[in-house]
This record gives sequence, structure tokens and C-alpha cells, in this order.
Amino acid sequence: MTTPDLAAPAPPPIILKRHVRAADYRERALESVARAEASVLDRVRERHEAAAARWRELAALSERVAPTPSQPLRRGARTTSAIQGDEDLPCIA
Repeated sequence: MTTPDLAAPAPPPIILKRHVRAADYRERALESVARAEASVLDRVRERHEAAAARWRELAALSERVAPTPSQPLRRGARTTSAIQGDEDLPCIA
């Protein structure tokens, strides 16, 4: 009987496309906030603040786990991805 090698490195964590998208959306939200703070005109500031809110909402939606085929959708429920089958594919970076 052999003992497992405790010094062996752990496998790298799996990065899913939805996590990459969510991080990208959060970065865009931060950029919009910075533009809003730098804006002199109220109307322009409001547009950048609205854009930041939309990017944050998209990030939250991207992080949700979509139902698998074994989990049927509730009547009237919506999926988080417009592309079917794209929800939890590993990201090759």
C-alpha cells in the first residue's frame, strides 16, 4: 500500500467562461464609475453611472449558475446565457 504524495501540487482551479465574463463586466463597471467621477456635465455623469449599474448587473447575471438538463426550468424562468450550452464551458486562457 502506498501513501499519497502530500507535497504534490494541487491541480489548477477550473476557470469558467462565466467567471471571466463577470470579471470583465466588473472591470467595465469600474471604468464607467471613473468616467462618471471625471465628468463635468451632469447628464454625462448620469449616463456613465447608468452604464456602471448595467455592467454590475451583467456581472451578477453572469455569475449565476444556469440550470443543467437534469434541472428543468420553472415555468416562466429565464436562462442567464443567450447562447445555449455556453454557460459552464472551461475557459482556455
